[in-house]
Amino acid sequence: TAQQRLQAEYGEPQSVDDQGRRIGAHLAILSLGKLGGEELNYSSDIDLLFLYSHDGTTSGVGSVASRIANSEFFVRLAHAILKLITEFTSEGPVFRVDLRLRPQGQEGDIAVSVPVALDYYRTRGREWELQMLIKARWSAGHAVTAREFLQEVMPLVYQHEPNLAAVEAVLNAREEISRQQVRRGVSARKKRSAVNVKLDRGGIRDIEFLVQCLQRLYGGKDPWLRSGSTLFALQRLHDKGYLTGRDYFRLATAYEFLRDVEHRLQLVSGQQTHALPAEKRELELLARRSSPLGAGGGGQALADHFVYRLRQHLTEVQEIYERILHEETPSSAGDLKLRESSASSLAPPVNMYVGVLANLRAKRPALAGIIDSLQLGDQGQRRLYRVLAAVLENEAALDQMEAHREIVPKLIPVFALSDWATDLAARRPRELCHFLAGCAGSAFVRPQHAKEPAEFSLPAGFSAVRADYRAALAHVGAASIAGHVPLWEALREISIAAERAWTEAWRL
Repeated sequence: TAQQRLQAEYGEPQSVDDQGRRIGAHLAILSLGKLGGEELNYSSDIDLLFLYSHDGTTSGVGSVASRIANSEFFVRLAHAILKLITEFTSEGPVFRVDLRLRPQGQEGDIAVSVPVALDYYRTRGREWELQMLIKARWSAGHAVTAREFLQEVMPLVYQHEPNLAAVEAVLNAREEISRQQVRRGVSARKKRSAVNVKLDRGGIRDIEFLVQCLQRLYGGKDPWLRSGSTLFALQRLHDKGYLTGRDYFRLATAYEFLRDVEHRLQLVSGQQTHALPAEKRELELLARRSSPLGAGGGGQALADHFVYRLRQHLTEVQEIYERILHEETPSSAGDLKLRESSASSLAPPVNMYVGVLANLRAKRPALAGIIDSLQLGDQGQRRLYRVLAAVLENEAALDQMEAHREIVPKLIPVFALSDWATDLAARRPRELCHFLAGCAGSAFVRPQHAKEPAEFSLPAGFSAVRADYRAALAHVGAASIAGHVPLWEALREISIAAERAWTEAWRL
């Protein structure tokens, strides 16, 4: 490997700890941007950050003259890795790599020590540089070095106090993007085909900036909001009440639509493009690829409808973006704290909880009465709102709760106390029976799955394994939270379920 060749020439990179002992130095590679968020396009650059653990010198080979500084050693190692993954061959390069997000950008070394990087972000790092670390994750090299860096830098990214600079940075970045588009002559006002799904107002970038801004505002106090994935972060912001159900739906729908268009643009051209084609025939073909199967019409009519849908998404996102970010730009930090506790669009969704409870009362008045009698705080209402909204859409789950009304006072606190339980129940309300059985203190019974030996399907087999494992988790978790099973016994049961799933998966 490249590292072995360098060590054979210069020795191992080393440093001296606080007690005077010599310790090894290591390289870690962090992914940023869309690679960091695990949401690459079909023609994405990858944003990388090369970090090494300690400054010092190599041990040398045979003589002191063969020693070099760790900084030089790891810069050479980074160059060797980059040559390997970016070099053009008959098959093309593996990746196109962008290193401009490293400390000091293009002026900085391509490999930086962790202490130097942390000092940069503490003293000179701009808000947008801290914002882009939301998506940072370890991808290769020394995992401990990456983990230590991320643990130290995250308090700078997510602050406990209101961070108005984060909002201003996003607003300034949007204005700068718009100015650059005008300078390059690609403003959407010039011609219809110049619509840019990434950079135009209401596009992909605005959704990402809005999500990251809200994460930085509230992620300091609520680590649940910290996610590198835009869609995951949107879901969690909605779960915690920082986005209304309507805004969440519109943003998530627009993001999926715009990313889908982006993928199709890049698949055709093989290039990193985000602008709609100027040629009429190409626009009609893009409309066909991006429209649902069975969509009526074709040709110019389908293209016009496609552009209409696209502009509708852009308009809706722009309205949400401007409304929320301007609401988050008060005259002082005190105003922000005050509004956090007031009934604004980002306050806990008490009204939504009351609404879903009213719907439940119309369908199952006795069940709604039991839930209404429970004392739940804002956090509990936020979590329970999501579960009840899912249950109301699933008649079988609703029947399960109705049939076991006496267990509901034990079940509801499980969701009020646990993000994990809430997430599982909201995503799969049909499996609510396992939570009910756990809260009742019943023994766990594995679910029965239809078997068709003559037409064995490997995906179906693995689906059954996952369903069994989820059922065990729901049952044991609910029993533990409800107080029927001691913690260590619950952990033992979960381990047994995991081993059972592993064994069955291996058999399949």
